[in-house]
Amino acid sequence: MFGALTAALACALLGIWAAHSLRARSRMLRAWQRALAGMYASCAYARADSAQILRAGAYEIPALGDLARAVELNGADAGMLFESQKTGRLRPEEYTVLLSVMRAAASGGREEIAAAIAYAQERFRSFCEACDGKRDADARMYVTLGLLSGVCAFLILW
Repeated sequence: MFGALTAALACALLGIWAAHSLRARSRMLRAWQRALAGMYASCAYARADSAQILRAGAYEIPALGDLARAVELNGADAGMLFESQKTGRLRPEEYTVLLSVMRAAASGGREEIAAAIAYAQERFRSFCEACDGKRDADARMYVTLGLLSGVCAFLILW
């Protein structure tokens, strides 16, 4: 009886965990989207340098604050630092878009940085829409499958 309940609970928790990870990925992409919007707005200031532009997105993404600090204090290359960091839940195409922004921040002027950020905003809009669609469709399915497999495991093992 205890084994059946444990298996049922494990199946249900796996389904809930899968749904939660989809929601967390969606939140992370939206955070990057808001960070890019802040960075783009910062490009409008005539005195903004790359560290200040990076710092404008650091509220949502703390890693940008670390990058901005290293660029400001050590003159580090934001592109190389971003490449050396963990990407988290970013997919390769999302990572590539962000890497192009960081490389532009490392070597370009405000106009080049603004153009790279504008392109990244456009791409992240489509990334977020696709992720939200997958989240909406799959999250309920994962929870339902987890609960149903939990009930089945309970009935089989009981």
